[in-house]
Amino acid sequence: MKTAELTDTLLCWCGADAALEEAVRAAGRPDLRAVKTASEFIEAFHEERPAYVILGAKPASETMRLLGVLAQARRAVPVFVALSEPNADQVRLFMRAGARDVLWVDELPGGLPEAGAGAQGADEALADAAPPEAREIICSNEAMQKVVDIAARIAPTDSTVLVQGESGTGKELIAGLIHTQSRRARKAFIKVNCGAIPEPLLESQLYGHEKGSFTGAIKQHKGLFEMADQGTIFLDEIGEMSLEMQVKLLRFLESKELRRVGGHEVIKVDVRVITATNRDLKREVARNRFRSDLFYRINVITLHLPALRERPEEIAILSEYFMGKLSAAHGVAPKAFSVEALAAMQGLPWPGNVRELENAVERLLLLAPAGTIEPVHLAEFLDLSQSSPASPAAAACGNGAAVPVEQAASWKLEDMERVHIERVLGALKWNKMRASRALGINVKTLYNKIRGYGLTPPSDAEPDPVPAEEASAGEPEETC
Repeated sequence: MKTAELTDTLLCWCGADAALEEAVRAAGRPDLRAVKTASEFIEAFHEERPAYVILGAKPASETMRLLGVLAQARRAVPVFVALSEPNADQVRLFMRAGARDVLWVDELPGGLPEAGAGAQGADEALADAAPPEAREIICSNEAMQKVVDIAARIAPTDSTVLVQGESGTGKELIAGLIHTQSRRARKAFIKVNCGAIPEPLLESQLYGHEKGSFTGAIKQHKGLFEMADQGTIFLDEIGEMSLEMQVKLLRFLESKELRRVGGHEVIKVDVRVITATNRDLKREVARNRFRSDLFYRINVITLHLPALRERPEEIAILSEYFMGKLSAAHGVAPKAFSVEALAAMQGLPWPGNVRELENAVERLLLLAPAGTIEPVHLAEFLDLSQSSPASPAAAACGNGAAVPVEQAASWKLEDMERVHIERVLGALKWNKMRASRALGINVKTLYNKIRGYGLTPPSDAEPDPVPAEEASAGEPEETC
């Protein structure tokens, strides 16, 4: 980044935080510009090229969207989020989405960064900033938060780590987090997909080869283990590795020594190895598809990443973040999600997990004709054919845990409908007007379903906008 590109200014998006707006006005600084709308902020960011950025935290969904936009900016600028009141969950969320630090509104204007140092100061402030692999881990789910906390705790060590989880759950991001918080952070972080490289080439890729060692080896080639010396190598989909390659990997892990293909020299390397798989390696060991000695060697620390369907509360947060990030990448205006659309998205199974969600948000951004995503757009532009009977069953478990397909397949249609209605009501805090729109039925039908299934609202449910008696008399009933 060229320092001449930045100006000695601060840009602040106040959003709906009146206290922040007042604090910024009271600062009386000529180098500080405050804007209220997201569109004004984006325009000013590209035109004025500020050295620092301050984002308000109200509403949090808009803050996440703007952090996504800034994550795609071609020039890195330190971002601070101003909070009116302490909130540990929001601090973690904003920091992982790219914020450098948080400010407290009641301590302003004294806590504002000094932009007078200009772009050089911005460069120095970014020198120790976490790279993208660490910044993009956005989570609010307790199980996922535990994984992130353990990853941060073991990062300074050199222990071998096995990351397990379904495809698309973020295994590579966790590996990147471990690397960036380790003593090896300024060295190489090399990613290898063991399932994507044909076996005859995998050995040469990992260990290197000498000139003339096989047909086409026209010069000496360093392997990825050598290239990762002093750094970290991430072996993804290690469960796809053949038994023969497993033997060679075990030998390397035990000695940290290698010989290039066709060579005789023993080369010593210092590299941390992180592995990942979407397979159950214990089951693979029992079936003699994976070596038990290698399994115990890589299984020093194991991290299990929950599937997205097991943490539905993160779908709204991630959707807002991806919307901001992808709209900036494509150079188009971001779209908003209606409450009903987000509630419907929380009820989908997402077999491709976070990767599938990001692709879905991109499709909605580019194809949905309206400025606000509604449930009708989900049905029109997303492939909902992969929804399985396990999805409503998982909702009934309370914690989102999936049940066996055999058990879910035995459910009656009424059972599945009851679970789906209860989940939509819960996501919308039992606001029956919104829930009826999300379900595509009228309010009278929803009230009758609630009574018929014996559903009861929780203590934090929103009060009824219309009494049940009036709803029952107002509209003809329809089938769900």
